[in-house]
Amino acid sequence: MNLAPTKKSITFFWSPAYPAFSFLFGFLILFQINNLVQFEWRSSTTIIFYGLVALWVFVLAVKYNKLILDINLLDVGFLAFIVLVVWSVFWGQGINAFLNNNPRYIVALMVAPYLCGKLINSQEIKILSKAILIGGTLTALNLVRFLGPDLDLVSERLSLFGLKHGYLLAGNMMAISVLVLLFSHKTKLGSVVHDLPIGLVMTISFAFYAIMLCWTGARGYLASLIFSILSVALFSLYYKGYTQTRAIIMQIVLVIVIVVVAIATSKDSREVSFSGFSFSGLNAVDTNAVDTNAVDTNAVQPCPPANANSVEIRSYLYAHAVREFMQNPILGIGANMFGATNCFGVYGYPHSTIIQAFAELGFLGGALLVYMYFFSIYTLAIVIGCSNKRSKSFGYTDHDFFTQMNYLMIFSFLLFYLVADQIYGNYFTSAAAFLCFGLVSSVANENKRMKREGT
Repeated sequence: MNLAPTKKSITFFWSPAYPAFSFLFGFLILFQINNLVQFEWRSSTTIIFYGLVALWVFVLAVKYNKLILDINLLDVGFLAFIVLVVWSVFWGQGINAFLNNNPRYIVALMVAPYLCGKLINSQEIKILSKAILIGGTLTALNLVRFLGPDLDLVSERLSLFGLKHGYLLAGNMMAISVLVLLFSHKTKLGSVVHDLPIGLVMTISFAFYAIMLCWTGARGYLASLIFSILSVALFSLYYKGYTQTRAIIMQIVLVIVIVVVAIATSKDSREVSFSGFSFSGLNAVDTNAVDTNAVDTNAVQPCPPANANSVEIRSYLYAHAVREFMQNPILGIGANMFGATNCFGVYGYPHSTIIQAFAELGFLGGALLVYMYFFSIYTLAIVIGCSNKRSKSFGYTDHDFFTQMNYLMIFSFLLFYLVADQIYGNYFTSAAAFLCFGLVSSVANENKRMKREGT
């Protein structure tokens, strides 16, 4: 996996790893700094920040245009999806309707992360991993200052670092930090067995990140993390590229145990209802988000009450989105038009990128997004398992251990955001998924090149 010129990519500006980190966690870092210095945050700051990061990526894309222009089937699917979004905005429902419904399809926040992912090579993965671990550690330490016996998590959960849903941003970083640590180049997956000091540091780090993740109450990211690491662990059992499978299973089981213990012993729960995957003390809902006077006369089910929990709200939104798709299966109701038809008004969205794509962009839009996920998972599965005879029959070549670690890390990211985006997702916050698609595109192109060169 050696895609971009390595000598130039080591400088800060010419490294795509840093804008990638900015798309993933830059917003959280900015809010932490802002919370410490106590400046007033303005919405224009958000626009300026993401605009500058997108511009940064576009400059890199121009410089390394040969990498961008190396097209594969995933690129074709992504381009078709973007064209469909643009068509739906400008020629479908119209730009005025789009702007009047709290825009969520920000094309730049889909295109720029994708292009950024296409530019990342194995060296940039290392840089990105280090940045995530440093940012994750600093964020976790910053979270510690909020701990205290008198902390009311019911009120704090929706306001962390001065941000209404800051706990979600923090939970996202804690979960990804666990994945990065799991597939770190220096761990070699067997370090917990073969190198006791490194294994001890890893164990403490796992515990620290996992406990802070549980403390934030970001249950969706916790579920996504568990799904990702268990899926990768199960997948690794089916190919012969590793002799340290037991070590990775031990570390993963350790993470799961730590997470469960942290949930069971945390202050507010701490009563746990696993049947509904809800925590009685952590189910705070922003009741102001629900317009109790609004009436959706065509809804499949009644509007949720003002005191509804997050599961009930999502059940309504999912059902409503499915209904909209069934009534408009071909072209959907139009990009960003979901907010015009549900109880929550312009602030309502399905909380699932796939369901939202089917509802607003019709079958073609939903199918294209599903295709990108399927292509990405299939490509990584084939590449990671290239040491198997079946994989070699596809023309893929063997890769060294650290490159395989890169692929496993990307695979874990993709699976993580596949689940997370169906719990929290919208097209303003799904930059991470499009970054993962771009990473897979670069992997596909690299393996195509290796096949062509016979290396």
